[in-house]
Amino acid sequence: NNSRDQIPRKEMNHNFSGVPSKGPGLFRPIQFVTISEKTGLPRVEQEARRILEQFGDDLCIICVVGPYRTGKSFLMNRFIGRQKAFTLGYTTNPETRGIWMWSEVLRFGDKNVLLLDTEGLGDYARDVNYDVRIFVLSVLLSSTFIFNKIGVIEDRNLTDLEMILDITKMIHVSNQGEESGDKFVEYFPDFVWVARDAFLSLVDREGRPITADQYLDLALIASETKKSKLDATKKMIRKCFQRRRLFYLPRPVEDKLLLNIDNQPYESLVEEFQIRCNEMIECIRSSCRVMKIKKPSNQDGGVVMVNGRGLADLAEYYCTAFASDRIPSFEISFDVICRNGCHHAVTTALSSYRDAMEDLIASGSLPLLNTQLYDLHQQWSTRCLEVFQQLAKGDKIIFEEFQKSLLKEMVVFDSEKKPISGLFFEIFHENSSRSFRICQDAFNLKVQDMAKRVPKISEPAEFAALSDNIILEFLEIARGPCVDQFMANLNRELEIQKSAFISNHKIEGLNKDLLNQQQQHNQQLAEQRRVLQEAMEKNKQSEVEIANMAKAIHALEEKGRSDLEEVRQHHQQMMADLAVENEKLIKAGLERQAEAHQKQLDELRSSNQKAIAVMAEEQKLSAESHQRSLEVLENQTQAMREAVARAEQQAEAARQAMPKKPKWYERFFEMAIPAVLGKFVGL
Repeated sequence: NNSRDQIPRKEMNHNFSGVPSKGPGLFRPIQFVTISEKTGLPRVEQEARRILEQFGDDLCIICVVGPYRTGKSFLMNRFIGRQKAFTLGYTTNPETRGIWMWSEVLRFGDKNVLLLDTEGLGDYARDVNYDVRIFVLSVLLSSTFIFNKIGVIEDRNLTDLEMILDITKMIHVSNQGEESGDKFVEYFPDFVWVARDAFLSLVDREGRPITADQYLDLALIASETKKSKLDATKKMIRKCFQRRRLFYLPRPVEDKLLLNIDNQPYESLVEEFQIRCNEMIECIRSSCRVMKIKKPSNQDGGVVMVNGRGLADLAEYYCTAFASDRIPSFEISFDVICRNGCHHAVTTALSSYRDAMEDLIASGSLPLLNTQLYDLHQQWSTRCLEVFQQLAKGDKIIFEEFQKSLLKEMVVFDSEKKPISGLFFEIFHENSSRSFRICQDAFNLKVQDMAKRVPKISEPAEFAALSDNIILEFLEIARGPCVDQFMANLNRELEIQKSAFISNHKIEGLNKDLLNQQQQHNQQLAEQRRVLQEAMEKNKQSEVEIANMAKAIHALEEKGRSDLEEVRQHHQQMMADLAVENEKLIKAGLERQAEAHQKQLDELRSSNQKAIAVMAEEQKLSAESHQRSLEVLENQTQAMREAVARAEQQAEAARQAMPKKPKWYERFFEMAIPAVLGKFVGL
């Protein structure tokens, strides 16, 4: 059997509910459809659905229907090739309830075959609708419908097929309403009648030999004049089942062995039975067809083949419709199986896309460049569409509808061809996120590395080499679509560092020039201080000399005034004495002596006046001389003051010309020099 159609062994170890197999092997009969004995409503078993969903190939579905205890399960066992697959029973209670399926898809040549066994009809303890539901579901869920009946084809044996008359009331071809039986022929399975324990004389009414199939056709000819229920049944069978076959099997064992036939080896059965049974099994195997659902012919055509999932979908649809008292239709069943098939195709295709995504993530290849990711998306989407097209079932409209849905699920692009939703958007976002984290870490690492290495270089050429190394090291770490973004950020950071480095380099040069200028200014200031100090010393000496000279002049003036006063007093005393003496002489009558004294007095007065005049002149000249000396000294002092002012101006100009750095130097000019000069000018 094709491994794709088999149930995995680990799942087949489950204990299935219902009738267990008594034979060896991993496969079991599984309850497919359960029909409630109380309500008569059908239900699909989910365990069977899970198994059916694993059968991906189109299926030929063989279903056997008939009265209970007629050997239906025996026939199914012969298809399987096992004696104890489906349970056999010969009691008055049916062993098989509802509809059962074999959990293995059988391989007949190039065909995949699924077997369905049904609960026996005709249990008088049940409502007749119970049998009708089993009969109708068996017809609707099979491509080969085997009616198993004991005895030859007689009118009384056709009563069990009268349920065919109800089928047009329980299902419609389209949603328009009830149709005639001839419209069902395209939707009904092949009809196989197995006449059990029967011997047929295969001749027509004229005694001519005929085949078993011709015999069946003759038995199904309805009376043209009678309108009985039996004739209606015959007409409906001929209208609904276009391909009809008949097989008859003799009794397999003697009557006394029938109760224990499940324990009888197949080779021990009647030889004629074995021959005809083998011929029947081989014929059905070779002629069975894949089940298909056709879109109603009055619409744009389309045929969908049924696989395991499709069979489960059909069974769900029919059971749900019967349970809700709605009449199903082949039109809706076609739509259901197409839409469910396309939905499954979309899910499976997207799973292949997601698996590829997860494999890429697990491989550690992310992040990639966007172009690489787009190329992978193209490969994944191509494979995804291939899977969808292989699995999708339906006409053009449904196919295109789900294909558009698939494309949207894969990706939706904006006007700039960037993904905004879908699976590709997820991997695109994940790729971008990983790239962002890696590039950000690499960027931060290189910025930190740059901060450590830049201070160690001194020349622009060294910085250029460092920048190249930083970029190469970044590109070795960074990956993905965010590389360009962070590369631009890194280049900007390098430009900032370059500008800072060049500025620092220039500042260092300026600092050297400034240091030289400071040294020169310091030398000039030292020289100016020396000159200023000398000037201050000279000025101090000049001031001392001027003070001494002023003191000497003042002493001379005082001495001159003192001497002049002494002379004046002496002369006045002499004149006073002479005047007294002259008075005395006059009184004594000594006029001649008085005249001589008067003359002497006059001469003395004249001489005294001259001496005083001379001394006054000398004193004047001496004062003028000392005044000129003072003026010279004052001029010298003024010159010294002007020299000091010029030195102060030069110092101020030097202070203004010097750079602002260092602050201590500016502070020196602001505080030290004005203090010194102020003190000097104050002096």
